[in-house]
Amino acid sequence: MREPGVLLAIDAGGSHTRAVVVSADADCLGYGASTGGNATAVGADRALAALAEAASTALTTAALGPEAVGQVVLAAAGEEYLLNERTVTQALAVPAAEYTRASDILAMYHSSAVEPAGVALVAGTGAVAGRFRNLVTERRVDGTGWLLGDRGSGFWIGRKIVRAVAADLDEAGEPTELTRLVVEELGLEPAQGDRSALLAALVSWAYNGQPVRLARLAPLAFRAEATDEQAAAITAEAELALARTLRLVRDGHDELPVVLGGSVVVQGVLRPGRPSGGALKRELAGADVRTAHDGVAGAAIVGLLHSNAVVDSDTLARLTRSIDELRAASS
Repeated sequence: MREPGVLLAIDAGGSHTRAVVVSADADCLGYGASTGGNATAVGADRALAALAEAASTALTTAALGPEAVGQVVLAAAGEEYLLNERTVTQALAVPAAEYTRASDILAMYHSSAVEPAGVALVAGTGAVAGRFRNLVTERRVDGTGWLLGDRGSGFWIGRKIVRAVAADLDEAGEPTELTRLVVEELGLEPAQGDRSALLAALVSWAYNGQPVRLARLAPLAFRAEATDEQAAAITAEAELALARTLRLVRDGHDELPVVLGGSVVVQGVLRPGRPSGGALKRELAGADVRTAHDGVAGAAIVGLLHSNAVVDSDTLARLTRSIDELRAASS
């Protein structure tokens, strides 16, 4: 009789893809990482390559081959038809494995909570919130991508930044400290003092690549917000948008735990030392708030729950600890 095999759990985000190999008793045996695996953002071919690279590294770390995988969980944003069961399992060389597709927001929730009902807000490259009960999404707000939504996300902030900088360089808008920061971040080097050349270089960078790479600039707004009015206006508007998204998804269920994830929330809006009193902090007042580094532990928890395993806070803590140990060893 064939052994049930290990669980291969993958968290495919807009900027990073992470994979873990997990045993039936929730120990992480292997860890791997690669570039963004959101097919809507980077295209199906690049996404599948990122998934395969992260999974291969995780299996190699675990000293296992694809034949040892009995279950695959893919937690991903983006259009599901771009990464369907057939293409994913073929790319991973595990066509016979049991396959589960989970939302990235559900995986983020279960990376920091085992309660069957709760809420998560994630703002990294994109932005989305969800309310869940027993692995079922009861309410989802935003997560509509860089073109239609993702309000308050890294991309959304980055687009605001480049618009402000372009207007400054074109002398059609207010001067902003963001201009210097963007020029330094992107390494733009036109002729000294030539604003038109700087603008041309910025335009070329912005249009010659995937739109979501504008998210790279989001930290600059938080860096400049204390001294620059335009940066402060951008971060305040982003925080307000995220607070509204969270309020809509909670919809009166204020007793549920709230898991926060993504660099814009954790390292930006709610970073330690940032002045208090913003819209998101007011929305979270009195809530049971937790944070999650990423969704890979939650993707594994989703797989364990689908296998009818008993998952409690000790299980999550042990899994998270073993993932962190292998993550640290790989860096």
